[in-house]
Amino acid sequence: MRLSYIHLNDLNDVEGLKHGPATWFAHKNGRMFFKNRTEGFICVRKALVILGDPLHSIESVYRRFNTNHLNKWRNGAGKEPWPKGKPLAEIWSEIKTIGHDTTGLSHYVNSWLEAGSSGDWPILILDTEKMFAHAMHLARYLGVREKDLTAFQKLQYAPKPYKSTAPVEVRSLFEGLNRRIMEGTNAFEMQIR
Repeated sequence: MRLSYIHLNDLNDVEGLKHGPATWFAHKNGRMFFKNRTEGFICVRKALVILGDPLHSIESVYRRFNTNHLNKWRNGAGKEPWPKGKPLAEIWSEIKTIGHDTTGLSHYVNSWLEAGSSGDWPILILDTEKMFAHAMHLARYLGVREKDLTAFQKLQYAPKPYKSTAPVEVRSLFEGLNRRIMEGTNAFEMQIR
C-alpha cells in the first residue's frame, strides 16, 4: 500500500481546502474524506488542525491575502464574499455594529472544535505554541521517519509581539471564542499523555 501525504496549507490554496470548516469534509470509521482540485477523492488517516487567537488570525490572514481567505471562512459559513480591498477597519466596524462575528471564523473554529470533541475524526487540535512544544510527538504521529526527526528537535516557539487593531468592543466579542480555542487546544495535551 502506497502512503501519500497531502499538503493542505499551500500558499495559493492549490487543493482548494485552505481555511475550510469541518463541514467540508466527510468522516467515517476514524477517517476523513474530501475531494480536492488536484488529487480527486482523498481519504485522510491523520490531520492537525491549528487554531489560535481569533483576532490575530483575522489580522494575519487579512494582511497576507486581503479578503481572499477571509471570504473562504465566509463561504464556509454560508455568507456572501466581501469585495477585494475592503478595509480591515470596515470589517471591524461591521462586526462592532452587528454585534457578532461576520468573518465566518467563528463557524470555522466551532466546526473543528466540535469535530475534535466527537472522537471519531482523525484529527488533533492544537495551537502553534503546543505544536512547537510537541513537535517530535506530532512528527511521529504524522508518520515522519525516525531518520528525519532531527529537524523537529530544533524547533523553537518564538512568536513576534502582537497587538490587535480591533476596537475594544470587537475584542470583547471574540473573548468567548478565544476561550473555546484555549479549552480545545488544552485537550490536545490530555490526548497525548
